[in-house]
Amino acid sequence: PFEFAIEHDVAWDAPHDLRLPHQMSHGCSLSYAVRMLTRSLEPPRYVLFHVAKTDALFLREDVAQRLLGSAEAPDEFECYQSNLIEAHGVGATRLRRWFLGG
Repeated sequence: PFEFAIEHDVAWDAPHDLRLPHQMSHGCSLSYAVRMLTRSLEPPRYVLFHVAKTDALFLREDVAQRLLGSAEAPDEFECYQSNLIEAHGVGATRLRRWFLGG
């Protein structure tokens, strides 16, 4: 899977000019977040619970076990693929090419 995480840059400490069409990017890929929270951190670890647009919700393993009856995480690719696509300023043809490779 493609994983990425963007490290801090001092430019982020300056106020953003909201009149500009593009702001500094931030964040990480879903695959990176899942790996960090479910396998790389010391306990307590977290499991993926829900994905909505650009946000992911994780539950602590013990909370997932008590609420859901299992601490087994869903497949991150299935969660991503079943998510709604929201794009601004991108035509439908280009969006299909990005997601479907055609």
